[in-house]
Amino acid sequence: MLIRHQAKLPSGEKVTNIEIGAFLSEGQPNPEHQALLRRIPRRDRVQYNEIGVKGMTKATAIDLASRNIRVSSVHPGPIDTEMRKAFTPEQTLQLVR
Repeated sequence: MLIRHQAKLPSGEKVTNIEIGAFLSEGQPNPEHQALLRRIPRRDRVQYNEIGVKGMTKATAIDLASRNIRVSSVHPGPIDTEMRKAFTPEQTLQLVR
């Protein structure tokens, strides 16, 4: 989506891509997609997603550097919230597998 809007970005603009591995779940509507995801450990899916976002960010940053547009990415980890405190340590481990 960023590529479509690159031409409209003014010089000096800042772009931040946010990687959210939590959405790489098996709850997709497509049964073939679900079957594929079940074969890949969750931690690998998160790593593949992170690598993809980093690669996209780097390529976009190189493309836009001549226009003084800074592109960066954020890759947050687990956040200690009230909802997360409700998980047992075993459940937490399941989230990252």
